[in-house]
This record gives sequence, C-alpha cells and structure tokens, in this order.
Amino acid sequence: MLEGRGDIIESASVPPQMEKHKDKIAAAIGQDLRRIYLDWLPPAGAEMKQKTDRIVFSRKIDGVKTEWVFSGENRRLSEKRFQKGFFADAIVRYFNYEEFDGKLYPMGVVLYNKQFHYRMVFRVKEIFPAEVGGSL
Repeated sequence: MLEGRGDIIESASVPPQMEKHKDKIAAAIGQDLRRIYLDWLPPAGAEMKQKTDRIVFSRKIDGVKTEWVFSGENRRLSEKRFQKGFFADAIVRYFNYEEFDGKLYPMGVVLYNKQFHYRMVFRVKEIFPAEVGGSL
C-alpha cells in the first residue's frame, strides 16, 4: 500500500519479497503515475519527426529522453516513452479515447516499468465532472 502527499510517496506496506526495495518501488510508482497523468502534450521546442503512420515529438531533459507518439486515425497520444541511455526506462500506452465535456480522455492506460519489471493497467469506467470548491 502507498501513501502520498504532494511529491512524497511512501510505502506503508509491501509483500515480504519486496521489503528491501520498498523505498525505491514507492518512488518509481509515484514517478510512473506522474508519467501517466501529467505532460500529455510535448513542451514547446520539442523535436518533431513525421512518419507515415505517426508523429513523434522528443525532448531530452536531465539525461532522460521523453517521446510523445501521436498515431491512429485522429493522431491522438498513443504512447509516451522514457529513455535513459540506450534502453527504455518506461513506456506508457493510451487506448480507447472518449469525449467528456469537450475533452478527450483515454479509457485505457498501460504502463510498463522496465527498470523494476512491473506493469500497471488502468481501465476507466466512468468520468465525473470536477466540482470547483467542493469537498470530498
């Protein structure tokens, strides 16, 4: 189980075989959640390569190369890749976009963390409107 506040994510409990790596895994999962849900658009100044079936934007910051791949009939974000050195550190894939309140949302997301060898799968069943100033 994870607990998070802002940029700090900690492991409250992990299976015994993961105990010695729990701090690293908590940080990796927190980073992966940010990779999934933040920065859906490439930053200004990102390099662009147009290919037959996709458009790829890339940007290298602090030794990490990030690629945004837009493909499919409507050229939607289909993949983000994060690479250190020669190998991918993580890959996020986005599927089945649906429109809600004039915005597109991926209803399926899969993240592959190559460093720690795990996968996270998200299937969105329903999108709720945000309540401004509301409480939980």
